[in-house]
Formats: sequence, structure tokens, C-alpha cells
Amino acid sequence: MRVYKYRGGEFERDLESLSENYFWAPTRTSLNDPCEGFFEDQNVNSELDTIFKVFARGDSGTANALENVKIVLKELLGFVDKSGIYSLSQTPLDELLWAH
Repeated sequence: MRVYKYRGGEFERDLESLSENYFWAPTRTSLNDPCEGFFEDQNVNSELDTIFKVFARGDSGTANALENVKIVLKELLGFVDKSGIYSLSQTPLDELLWAH
């Protein structure tokens, strides 16, 4: 299968990565599309609080489950924030991908 990598603006880095045999993968906070990877864990926690208030109704087991979900979410986001994203396309003709 042939895939394409859309690049622009960072040609020195791209050429270096080819000559040094590595690839550069930005974190979600440094992606060039302003909508990619955009979410705030505070908003997610707020939504989780609302959901669990509706279903918990004083149940301590549900409250503990909420805390466990928040802990796992924090760990997941920590992993995601340390990881890079390497996007490829099966077509060189997608203008939207070239735009970002």
C-alpha cells in the first residue's frame, strides 16, 4: 500500500529525519490543525461529575467508580501527552490535508 505524508514549512527537519532515518511525530498540543487533539480534561471531569450525579444518587460505590474513572483518565492523558501522532493518507489529492 502506498501512503503519503503531508508536510510543509519544516523542510529542514523533514530532510534531517530522512537522512538520519527517523520520523518526527508531534504531540497533540503541537499539531498544526487547531481542532486536532483539542479537549480539556477539566471539561471531561465536569461532564463525568454530572453523569455520576444523575446515576449515583448517594451510592458510595458509584462515587468510588467516578474517582477510578478520573484516575484512569488522568493516566491516559499523561500517556497521550507523551506520545506523538504520525498521520498518513492513502491519497495525495486531499486538499484539506494539504491546507493544514
